[in-house]
Amino acid sequence: MVRTYWRFVVSVFKAVINDDCSKHAAALTYTTLFAIVPLLTVTFNMFALVPAFQGAAEQVQSVILENVVPSSSKEIETYLAGFISQARKLTFVGFVFLAVTSFLLLRNIDRTLNQFWSASQSRKGLTVFLTYWTVLSLGPLLLGVALGINAYLVSLTILVEKVDVIGLLPSLLEYSSYGLSILAFTCIYYVVPNVPIKIKHAIIGGVFTASVIE
Repeated sequence: MVRTYWRFVVSVFKAVINDDCSKHAAALTYTTLFAIVPLLTVTFNMFALVPAFQGAAEQVQSVILENVVPSSSKEIETYLAGFISQARKLTFVGFVFLAVTSFLLLRNIDRTLNQFWSASQSRKGLTVFLTYWTVLSLGPLLLGVALGINAYLVSLTILVEKVDVIGLLPSLLEYSSYGLSILAFTCIYYVVPNVPIKIKHAIIGGVFTASVIE
């Protein structure tokens, strides 16, 4: 069994080197930094259409900046926050150009992710438009719902700590947030690649990524 695991680890490292994953990861990080401002602006405009999510915009901005921008780069975070604040005042024409930019950035991210999975070809035509439009329109709404659920679980955890004698319920509620992260990343790994993905492999990737982030 030890030999089998060792062969697996070696094969993974060889795949990382042969597929030039470090270069793709660096390019994806660079693209993501450029995508923050247009994507957040589109997100805020989508939140503005739903009164229940009016207070979620700042929370989304805080969460994304904390996870994407290094903690030591406070100056970068300040500049990004300023750009986002100015971008929210765009006119309709400016917003259209920003939406097009978001589409192009999503296209670049999609191609990079598909290279990780050695996809022979990327999505084309109407499928690309519908996929990216779904991400830009439903993505912010689903993110707002997720933040609402997370806030509810946090408040519920504080409440049950005063009621639950055994201390089991608070732990379950904390793990439920972890479970939502696993579900989100599993969906990403299962849906995004333009190749057939086994659900168990998507779950393994979701568990690993959620564990690293949490």
